[in-house]
Amino acid sequence: MPKGLFSLALVSLALMPLALAGCGDKPTENHVTPSAAARIDPAAIANPLLGDAAVLGENAAADGTAPIFVLPENHTAVGEQLEQALFLVRLQSHKAIGGIVLEGATKIPKFDRFSPDVAFGMLAEGDISSAEFMAAGYGVPLIPGETAASYNVDDPKSDLCSAIAQLASYDALVNAQGDEKAIAEVRARGENLNARLDLFEGEAKRIATSLAKPGASECPAASAQAASFATKHNAILADLVPEGSRFRGAFSRSCPVNAADRQADDAQIEENIEDLKALVEFAGQLPAQVGGEIKTGLEGHLKFLESRAASTRIMVEQAVKAAGGGPGPVVMVIGAAHTAGVVAGLKIANVPFAVIKTNIQTANDKSESVNSGKMTGGEVARKYGRLPLRNNLFNSSLIGADGERYSATKCAADSSKKYEITLDQPWNKQKAMTYGLMNNFARAGFGGGGWPPDEPPGGWSNAAASIDPSRGELKRDAQGRVVGLLFPLTLKADGAAQKEVYIYMEKDNAATKSGTTEGKLLEKVKEKRDPAKSKEVRTELFTGMEFKARSYESAEAARRSEQMSTR
Repeated sequence: MPKGLFSLALVSLALMPLALAGCGDKPTENHVTPSAAARIDPAAIANPLLGDAAVLGENAAADGTAPIFVLPENHTAVGEQLEQALFLVRLQSHKAIGGIVLEGATKIPKFDRFSPDVAFGMLAEGDISSAEFMAAGYGVPLIPGETAASYNVDDPKSDLCSAIAQLASYDALVNAQGDEKAIAEVRARGENLNARLDLFEGEAKRIATSLAKPGASECPAASAQAASFATKHNAILADLVPEGSRFRGAFSRSCPVNAADRQADDAQIEENIEDLKALVEFAGQLPAQVGGEIKTGLEGHLKFLESRAASTRIMVEQAVKAAGGGPGPVVMVIGAAHTAGVVAGLKIANVPFAVIKTNIQTANDKSESVNSGKMTGGEVARKYGRLPLRNNLFNSSLIGADGERYSATKCAADSSKKYEITLDQPWNKQKAMTYGLMNNFARAGFGGGGWPPDEPPGGWSNAAASIDPSRGELKRDAQGRVVGLLFPLTLKADGAAQKEVYIYMEKDNAATKSGTTEGKLLEKVKEKRDPAKSKEVRTELFTGMEFKARSYESAEAARRSEQMSTR
């Protein structure tokens, strides 16, 4: 709370006892041909497909042409994308998916498909989402779930939690009028809060500086400090919103006070809108010099949430329309805060549906969600910038002409909306082609046919990259078996050499225990649940289902790190 504002409120409110006494465009066309209706029970379809991936949520059987499966998510948890993909691959095997309605997409750009093998690797790294994995690897149609009008509303900038706390304290003053003791208690709480917030100012400035620094660094320490600061800050503000305050619910639904607090995470858009309407109304009843600025800030939050509620309605319309074409199931991938609105809309439409929640999302321990591939601040910023997710030499080299934009990524993003898809980005296609080349080379290198491996027609090269086998070398274990390959990889731009990096590849044992995509996805899901593994794999490239790799500036650096004998 700004210094002096609490005192100004006391003076202003003392003068006002009588004043309070009375007091769309359309998404991209989704063409479908109607099919005959029949009784459909989505829960019966989903139950055999859930193991180790998800749990069944609210559902309804009804007459229809195709079931609708609703997949709520935390947009920044890579582990959730893997669990979603595991369910979706099983669903695709049961019956080809008719389409995926995607939050964050106002249109679906043209993109090249690539093999499920390479798509798996890019999903595991977080470069593509579960929906993009199904589209690129299996040809599942993507359906835009937004319009430009609903999506392009700017995120609010004002501090919502401070605003709620201020209004709660003003409300307490109004209720205390005529009771000097009660007024004194409210005044004491405000003065104590200002003193406690003063102690935080230095820490806040330091964290803000670390979060704003340029560079594509992961910023895990700064991100953790920022999260810790936010919850501590909210815990102080909570003193102004005690149990019994009419704004306590609004505060709890928007302002987590500790790392384990899930109430804000689970809040639904419709709840938040009702909270904000009540807050805006009260702020409008205050003198302009007290409530005017607060009201303006709250109206920005309300406008944003109303635009997200509009997107909820659009996503429901798109899903119902797609399901009308049947018979393949329709999937909705949505932010968790949209769930209640989507369910309400589907019930009104009287269509068969089931909510499918990932295991991570339903975990009682919030730390499991944090550990399961949760993106760092830098990763989130790159995701919204439509750039490769991880900060490593290979990705920074891959960007090429876009390197300046990649290195300018900040450690925090300014949006809470779903990021746009990246399948149409040039780097995405180049990465898929490069991974395909690397996988083919590794299969030949590990195949036991001699070293260097025989070249295929056209050599070890394609439009995206080339490999020089003559400068490669093997790593063997004590029994003489090949356990690693080291080779120079040249990334290309428009057919010309762009950047040379050294790649060390090895078999991804965690992902080769089963020969199916489903089995390999399951292994990755379990891997993401291991906090130690989740941190370790950030340095790795997952080129597909069989191999993983690491990138280095030189052969010498690779040999040292991978403990290879020197020549």
